[in-house]
Formats: sequence, structure tokens, C-alpha cells
Amino acid sequence: MSEQEKMLVPAIEQPVSTGPASPEVPASPEPVHEHPEGESAPATAPTIPAATPRLPDGPIPPEVERAKAIEKILEEDLSDVYFNLPEDKREQFRIKGEATTLEINRLLSATKIKVDKIVKLIRSWLMLIPGVNKFFLEQEAKLKADQILKINDKF
Repeated sequence: MSEQEKMLVPAIEQPVSTGPASPEVPASPEPVHEHPEGESAPATAPTIPAATPRLPDGPIPPEVERAKAIEKILEEDLSDVYFNLPEDKREQFRIKGEATTLEINRLLSATKIKVDKIVKLIRSWLMLIPGVNKFFLEQEAKLKADQILKINDKF
């Protein structure tokens, strides 16, 4: 029995490791910050590095190329108008323009293209411009729709 007791007692002490701390022992205690009554602790969010989207190395899908071409047609001749808009209208105009681009791209992917829907989308987007003649809007919407239909044949 005495031999069993000797085996349970370690003969050599193991050195303390300098690696990561074990779960039972924290590596360093959290500092306690006391705030005066009525003040709350400052909220600090952990900083996460922004992930840069990585495009695939292969060819760009035709839908993406077509969306870029549609966007280019829609913004054509409107840069002066866009920069003269008030800040809140400018943001609304940009968001509506992006939604219009996506919807037109979706309509062009369909088997049967509905030109009247494309014209209505462009017209409703251009209606956000304050003080523009509605006949000008109709003409501009039809011209842009014709250009979009021409580029659709390439994709």
C-alpha cells in the first residue's frame, strides 16, 4: 500500500507554462472602472476590420454587366440635375435609381420583355426631379428604354 501512495504523489514539480491561460485561471483580471453616479459606462464596440468583397476570378456574369450598362444609360445626361438636388432628395433619387436598375434588369431576364413596364419604371424614377416638365419626362423615359433594349441584345 505504501507503493500506491508514492505513485500518486508527483516526484517532480512541473514548471508553470507561459502559454495561454487555462480556463480556470484568467490571464489577466478585467480592470474595474467606477463611474460617478448618474453616468453610464462608455459603450465601446469591438472594431471589426471591413471585409473587402472579392470578386471571382472567372468571367463576370452577364446580369452584372447588363446592370452596369443599364445604370450608365439611366444616369446619362443627369449628373447636373443630380448634383443640383437637395441632399435628402439626392439620396432618395439615388436609392430609387438603383432599385429601378435592378427591376429593369429583372424584367430583361424574362422571356417576354414588357417595354411599357420599363418606361413606367424610368418615368416614376425621373418624377423625383422637382419642377420637370412631364412631357420631357415621358420623352426621356422612352429614349432611355430604347437604349436599354438595344444593349439587351448584347447580353
